[in-house]
Amino acid sequence: HDGDRIDVEVYQVTSLDIGSFELKNVMVGVTAILDGWDMDGIISLINFEKTPVTVDYNKKKLIIETPASLHKKARSAQTLPIKLHQFGNLSLDIFVPVCINGSTSLDMEFDTGSLPEDVIVNSKFLDVLRIDTSKTRNETISTPFTGTALRRYITTIDSVQYCSLIYPSLKNIRVDFKQNLIYDGIIGAGY
Repeated sequence: HDGDRIDVEVYQVTSLDIGSFELKNVMVGVTAILDGWDMDGIISLINFEKTPVTVDYNKKKLIIETPASLHKKARSAQTLPIKLHQFGNLSLDIFVPVCINGSTSLDMEFDTGSLPEDVIVNSKFLDVLRIDTSKTRNETISTPFTGTALRRYITTIDSVQYCSLIYPSLKNIRVDFKQNLIYDGIIGAGY
């Protein structure tokens, strides 16, 4: 999330089982970076591009949907326009329109690996959102991978909401503005 380049060795495994669901010929990346992060690995959304899934954060489960279960959920769901960014056969990112303070719309990465309350915005939007950095908490942080020093500005903003949805906005929400963020922003998928 901080713009650091991550180089990993990539291999293909013949199969990967997630419960009773089997993925075939899966590309995997190997890196020591994850060793201290309390996770065994990261699986790309590209492995599910033709398989509907639900991530249940409360129960900490990945649910592989059937046509019937997906139809049942769709009856009470709202439609959120998304943009997809695919990098070869290795990664697939989802971007959603997020309105900040009711007006400024950003294409934010919908991050299934972030905490549900995470709202991280590229610092280039500080002026657009009229954020006075002299009134925010300011920090110099080091990126976890290369140790590059970056500025981070932490503040509370009035509201964050998925644009065009009838869905309650988050009010008085903490937002981290990060220098050199590679996207407009990132929002935790649990919101």
